[in-house]
Amino acid sequence: PERSVLFRGVIQVPNELRRQLLALMEIGREIAVGYGRSRGFGLLQVESITTPARPRLALRERWQQMNQAARQLWASTGEAPAGEYFSLTLQSHLLLRDEAGQPVLSNLQPAHLGLPAWVEKRRAILHPAVITGWNTAGNRPKPDRTAIARGSVLLMRVPPGQESAVVIERLEAIEQDGAGEFCQEGFGRISACDPFHFYFLAREEQPAAGG
Repeated sequence: PERSVLFRGVIQVPNELRRQLLALMEIGREIAVGYGRSRGFGLLQVESITTPARPRLALRERWQQMNQAARQLWASTGEAPAGEYFSLTLQSHLLLRDEAGQPVLSNLQPAHLGLPAWVEKRRAILHPAVITGWNTAGNRPKPDRTAIARGSVLLMRVPPGQESAVVIERLEAIEQDGAGEFCQEGFGRISACDPFHFYFLAREEQPAAGG
């Protein structure tokens, strides 16, 4: 099932304001607004009634397009990628703990996300975040929690000879249910093979108008 939608509406704005909004926010991409964004609240997706809706690609199709982009980039150097690649983009803060109960931060490994041990972490841009809160019932602060910040990105690889289907199946579950602790509060939202990583390559390859 799709994620719950708490509000869906249409806002009418003057043309000039509409142009300014579209310059700031790409049609169809999620952004966060309002209070509690670090906890996964305020997710907003902008659509225009004058622009045809772009259905979200299934993960398997995003996987294929990302690896096609990788092959094109490698081809420019006369080489070919070894194995298959996928990205993980944190849409909200990620709270993970290791077996000793310590926060998982820069030491994040594929196994922490339930991925097979043979999946390789190739690149990572990870930022820490401290989550604070207030216990209204007890009228006192909640204990601070350390997390990997929203917007962090990892690039991982399925080595040659390994089966990507089991990885894709696990990633589909992560996208559906989240990962780590407190998913019910909006933490642990992760996007795999986000189109951002291959959108601009495809755009650059389009022939120029009138060419």
